[in-house]
Amino acid sequence: MPEILKKCKRFLCGCLFFSFVSNLAHCQESAEKRDTLREAVVRADRNAFKRTKIGFERLDKFRIDNGFALFSGPDVIKTIQNLPGVASGPELFSGLYVHGGDGSDNLFLLDGIPVYQSGHIGGLFSTFNPDIIHSVDFYKSGFPARYGGRLSSIVDVRTGDGDIYEYHGNVSIALLDGRVHFGGPIVKSKSSFSVSLRRSWLDLITSPVFRIINSTREDKMSARFHFYDLNAKLLFQLGDDDRISFSQYFGRDYLKGQETDKEMDDKGVEGKDENGMLFNWGNFTSGVNYLHTSDRLTISSSVFVTGNDSKIGFTHQNLSIDKTEERMESVHNEQARYKVKDYGIMVRTIYSPSGRSSLDFGMLAARHRYSNCGDIQRLSDTVSTSNSQFSNEGTVHLEYETTIFKMLSSNIGFRLTLFDSGSKVNKRFEPRLSFALPLTPSMTVRASYTRMNQFQHLVASSYLDLPTNMWMPSTERAAPMSSNQYSMGLYLSDFHNVDVSLDGWWKDMDGVMLYDGINSFFPPVDNWETRFYSGRGKSYGIELSSEYADDKIQAALYYTLSWSKRRFDKIYAAWFSDHLDSRNKITVTATWKPNDHFDLTATWNYHTGYRMTMPTYIITDGTSNYDSENGENYIHISEELYSEPNNVKLPDYHRLDIGCNFRKTTRSGYRRVWNISVYNAYCRLNPLFMVPVQRYSEGYRGKVYAIIPIIPSVGYSLIF
Repeated sequence: MPEILKKCKRFLCGCLFFSFVSNLAHCQESAEKRDTLREAVVRADRNAFKRTKIGFERLDKFRIDNGFALFSGPDVIKTIQNLPGVASGPELFSGLYVHGGDGSDNLFLLDGIPVYQSGHIGGLFSTFNPDIIHSVDFYKSGFPARYGGRLSSIVDVRTGDGDIYEYHGNVSIALLDGRVHFGGPIVKSKSSFSVSLRRSWLDLITSPVFRIINSTREDKMSARFHFYDLNAKLLFQLGDDDRISFSQYFGRDYLKGQETDKEMDDKGVEGKDENGMLFNWGNFTSGVNYLHTSDRLTISSSVFVTGNDSKIGFTHQNLSIDKTEERMESVHNEQARYKVKDYGIMVRTIYSPSGRSSLDFGMLAARHRYSNCGDIQRLSDTVSTSNSQFSNEGTVHLEYETTIFKMLSSNIGFRLTLFDSGSKVNKRFEPRLSFALPLTPSMTVRASYTRMNQFQHLVASSYLDLPTNMWMPSTERAAPMSSNQYSMGLYLSDFHNVDVSLDGWWKDMDGVMLYDGINSFFPPVDNWETRFYSGRGKSYGIELSSEYADDKIQAALYYTLSWSKRRFDKIYAAWFSDHLDSRNKITVTATWKPNDHFDLTATWNYHTGYRMTMPTYIITDGTSNYDSENGENYIHISEELYSEPNNVKLPDYHRLDIGCNFRKTTRSGYRRVWNISVYNAYCRLNPLFMVPVQRYSEGYRGKVYAIIPIIPSVGYSLIF
């Protein structure tokens, strides 16, 4: 293995040297010629990046704002879910499972700062407020060397700056939340601010409802839930070439529920059962960024703090109360607290000797702190477990982007990472290669190879984005995850206003984790490595993207044919299908905008059903009970046998979403937008999950549960 790494390093250094030498002549171009070239770049069509970068998609603010809106307005994660090569997971949730990934291997960045949890309510809403988003860069292959730390995808969200000349803002009211955004100059042409707040108001509806219900019942129950996101950004122009910005983000979810049941026995003793739960979790990021730009040199440096924390609690108390005393019969309380916090500094320098080449060099140093603990309290004792760890991470990246012989576009680079968890020091070298060769003015062949490593594990008992999930570092017993991905494809542009790409990929993964499932909800805090299996994964497939655009219509067809496999020798010594292995995925979307006052969007999604594990055979003890109601014998099952994990496919999934916007500009210059949307327009009850149900002499059969019907929603925005 060391010999292979040495050869890769020598090959990359040779490529970098050859590419740099081939472009030395262009460094002598006159300023006049460089200006002409840059103007040509600005005038390039919207798909210039896609022509040369495989596995890349840029979402601008227009595309995000005009996406399908449900509950709380447009959602950038749900927009990405429509793209080929991306599985969405459970219905309605903002999961991203890219090229066979497990959902924990996506890197989310907010203005360059990592965000650990990307969703609210387990992923029903994403944490990214659409009001503050300027652009989103999404990578699923061909990763540049400046990105690392996750295996499957990069979601780089950039927020907009406040206007340094005028004040702008908007107020939006949706079905489940409201948003307020305001920004403008602090000192005109010198500095600006931007502040945005989003909050749900489901608790404002449920609280009075429960009070009304409890007024007529002896048994009491209550529930309260809300979430919020707060974004703030300050910008100061230090001159024509220098600027400094301060950014803050806070996001929080809060869920509390309680139920009290009372009973009175014949002796006048009152029994009272109290059950309660508390979920409190959220993200925070804070950063300072300095940016210097000139004709040939761009320097960016950042200092940041980011983290995620959660507190979960379940309580159960049983009281017996008579006329003389109150006696505690039983107590069972469970609490868990998970926290990860990072401190980091980043420096990045981009040197562009000509308009055809650039050299990108950067460094990152970060310190991670993991603080996790759990308590189980009973009537007579309390059991506590805790785990507090630190890890240090340092990375260096170098990438050289150029055009060789005026034809072959290339991005050649590497990333070197040192990760020290205290018990183990990991050194990983990651080569990155990406090429694009135009065959004709409208046809380009693209290819890439990337190696990625992930040094942090998401310890989770479910693939949902739950507050019970905790992050832990790679250790001596839990090695880092790694992947190799090969991609190649063809891009055809401007063919009767249609852009088409056809790409194929192969991805292999090592060190992927699988929870043993003994503890169904709380992952273990101490010795967590012993409760997980380490295995391998592979994913491969082809994906088709076809996009059409003219003055009034924008339409797209996305298709994916893919396979996703796993292998964990300790549970099954062969390759088996991943639970999100879906053979076919189709998305058709179209937007019709006949004028500036109205637009209509329709999106149809289809994918082959996901997979789950069901018993294949049963062994009985030879006895049975007769069920007179059904007229059958109920067989006593002593053992269940399984052919392989994820051996059953759920029914196929499909739905149609329709939404429209009505826009009007008032005499004062304000813009009013009414949004009406219908999720699952033809009310297809898609399978959410399946449970095994014993059918007497037939053994086990699966029962499919589908609970999400048609959902209409309405929203209103005032933009000024």
